[in-house]
Amino acid sequence: MSAHPPIVDRKLRVALFSGNYNYVMDGPVRALNTLVAYLERIGHEVLVFAPTNDKPAFEHSGTLVSVPSIAFPGKRSEYRFGLGLHGRAKRALDSFRPDIVHIAAHWPAGAITSMQSDLPYTLALDATRASIGRDLPLAAWSVKDCATEAELCQNAACLFPMSNWARKSLNDDYNIPSARIQVTPPSLASTRWPKPANSANAVPQILFIGNDLKRKGADRLARWVNGPLTGRCHLHIVSTDSASPPQGPDITFHGAVAHDHLMSDLIPQMDVFCLPTLLDMSPFVLVEAAAAGLPIVASDLGGIADLVDTGKSGILVPPTDEDGFIAALSTLIDDKQLRQKMGQRAREIAAERFDADRNFGALIDRLVEIATARTAVK
Repeated sequence: MSAHPPIVDRKLRVALFSGNYNYVMDGPVRALNTLVAYLERIGHEVLVFAPTNDKPAFEHSGTLVSVPSIAFPGKRSEYRFGLGLHGRAKRALDSFRPDIVHIAAHWPAGAITSMQSDLPYTLALDATRASIGRDLPLAAWSVKDCATEAELCQNAACLFPMSNWARKSLNDDYNIPSARIQVTPPSLASTRWPKPANSANAVPQILFIGNDLKRKGADRLARWVNGPLTGRCHLHIVSTDSASPPQGPDITFHGAVAHDHLMSDLIPQMDVFCLPTLLDMSPFVLVEAAAAGLPIVASDLGGIADLVDTGKSGILVPPTDEDGFIAALSTLIDDKQLRQKMGQRAREIAAERFDADRNFGALIDRLVEIATARTAVK
């Protein structure tokens, strides 16, 4: 690749790699599309490389180049694993001549080996392999796998973990200095904020959103609503999961709900958001619930403590502590003023921490700084 004019005299060319960009709609994908739209709006050029399928879930932002991929094995077969850059995708990267590569995927090795050796790259991640094996109920990655990831992270110009939990692992497990880490939490565009909830229902309405009913805890939550919380609240479940949904006199299963309808109509009618998940990192749905001003009851694991200030904007409970969840929900069901107070603080936290313009602006400033330093060295 030939040398470019100094970055300070022109806008960036950013190559962005992702594992999912348009084939499954979820919170991280909405945020990533927002980032691309933000980059283009302020004049930068972006080319996105990601696996695709024959039926996109929505119209994506920017220009997308399909990369070779295979379906994930097992239950999550709707997701795809990128196999690196070959053929048309590799030619597209070479022709684009990026100033920097930003990777928001779990397949960076194949992408990095396809790039010019001195091209700087940055990594966005919600967890490390080391933290997953130690802190979450999953089989631990091998020492070799963790060492491979550690090397990728150590060679990155900057890392953008979604939480302080992931940041701490980069520091402690991979010896990454704090100067090369910039925590960038899940971020919501101001135009995508939900309407504020009213928290005024005579019977408190509890909302659950999650596309894996068992892992996210819908079955447990339904059991509590049908048992010790019976008659005291009503549970609403939103999910695309094909598994048989929980049922009961105080449960409404909405199935799949269009995101715009969810933000403008359903969430504003709720009083409490509950996510008793058994496995998560930094679930985007908690950002949306906070932005609506809902008090949150959720599992204390992964990066969730950065999204919910326990005792202030909600209540965090150890993932397997069912009595603790029941007690937390009972507290909020019985105390309307506490629900309103926590909901107000949740909305304030959303404005302080999860604003996409501020967070993505800081990320882009870092990309410009890195690319400019590379050009100056050249």
